[in-house]
Amino acid sequence: MKRRHWGLIASFALGVALPVVLVGWYLWTRAADQYASTVAFSVRTEESSSALELLGGISALSGSSSSDTDILYEYLQSQKLVADMDAALDLRVIWAKPQARDPWFAFDPDGTIEDLVTHWGRMVDIYYDNGAGLIEVRARR
Repeated sequence: MKRRHWGLIASFALGVALPVVLVGWYLWTRAADQYASTVAFSVRTEESSSALELLGGISALSGSSSSDTDILYEYLQSQKLVADMDAALDLRVIWAKPQARDPWFAFDPDGTIEDLVTHWGRMVDIYYDNGAGLIEVRARR
C-alpha cells in the first residue's frame, strides 16, 4: 500500500470509526435511559363576527393578527410556563443527574431558571403545523 492509502485509512479511523465507537460506548455504558411521551392537539375558536366587521369591513383595525394557536405555541416555550411547571412538578429533580452517570443529558439542580429553560428546550420538542393548526408536544425524561 502507498503512503496516501495509509493516510486515508488513518483519516477514516479518526474521523468516522473513533467517534462512532466513543458515542456508542457513552450511550451503552453511561447514558441514562430516556422515556418519551407525545401529545397532539389543535385549538379551534368559534367563528363569530366582531362589532368592527358590522361597521363595514374595518376589521383590520381590531389588531388581532395572531391566532390562538400561535399564542399557545409561544407560551409552550416561555420561561413563565417552565417556572410554573417547575413549581408544580419540580422539574429540577426530575431531570437531575442520576448518580452523576450521565452528565450530557442530565440537569444540574442548582442551575438558574435560564438554565432550566434551556434544558426544557432540549427535553421538550414542540412542533406546530400552521396549516392544520395542530400542536404536537413530545416530552422526554
